[in-house]
Amino acid sequence: TVVRTIGSKVQNELIKIFETVLNQEDNQETDLSKHAAIVYIGALAKFLKETHPKVNFIVNKLLKTLETPSEFVQRTVSKSIPEIVRFLGKDTQKHIETMKSTVLGGGDYAKVRGAAYGISGLVKGLGVVYLEK
Repeated sequence: TVVRTIGSKVQNELIKIFETVLNQEDNQETDLSKHAAIVYIGALAKFLKETHPKVNFIVNKLLKTLETPSEFVQRTVSKSIPEIVRFLGKDTQKHIETMKSTVLGGGDYAKVRGAAYGISGLVKGLGVVYLEK
């Protein structure tokens, strides 16, 4: 709600805070904080311009977070993906192919589920017509 209300005005400050949280060492104590930061960064994405210096950081963090075993986090990230599709540009197809091969290749259930959520977010952002390509 804070992000939706004032996110466009203080996006740079918020990104710095969330980036600090995301750069903390991985452990059980920081997991919840990191997941919350990812959620907020996803919400901030709608306010960013393609020229923002943190666009690549945000896109990569969101897509990497799909590998998190938490279904709640994966679902939340997939809802943020339609906001970042416009930043993917020529890498869109590469991301779809990577996720598709993860889903079809099987293996770690959490990664497969995360890739499936990622594909659903991409399809929502791109439109179903994109799948025909």
